[in-house]
Amino acid sequence: MFLFQVKNLKNETSRLHNELLQHKMNTAELKRKVAALEAKLQASEEENTILRNLNEIFGDENDKLLSENESLKKEMAKFQKLRIPTSILTRPENTIGRKRSKSCPASTEAEGTDEQDAVKARVNFLSMDKLLTLINRSNINLLFILFSSK
Repeated sequence: MFLFQVKNLKNETSRLHNELLQHKMNTAELKRKVAALEAKLQASEEENTILRNLNEIFGDENDKLLSENESLKKEMAKFQKLRIPTSILTRPENTIGRKRSKSCPASTEAEGTDEQDAVKARVNFLSMDKLLTLINRSNINLLFILFSSK
């Protein structure tokens, strides 16, 4: 009976030893996972810090751009109210496009009003484009001052 108890104790010790080894292996695996998660957390915190800094920088830049956009909208509204004198648009140096060729005769009165409206719209657009080109080329700030004072 004594041998039987010793054998049982040896078996129990062996089983407990195996459980202890398994527990140590599980603990080591968990420690490795914790270390990996801590490394990921540290990397995320560094990335968040960088993103916060960039957000501050670009947030300020965005605010400045929004403010500039609003001021440009106001300035554009002033330009839209501006009436362009026909004397500026009809000067020979301001003539838009090329001269009409013989193959493209002048329009007749028989054309529809929709087509005439479309032509007027294109002419108005081209006139404004030409004026803006002239302003940009010659830096005519006086023109803006003259018209905005009216």
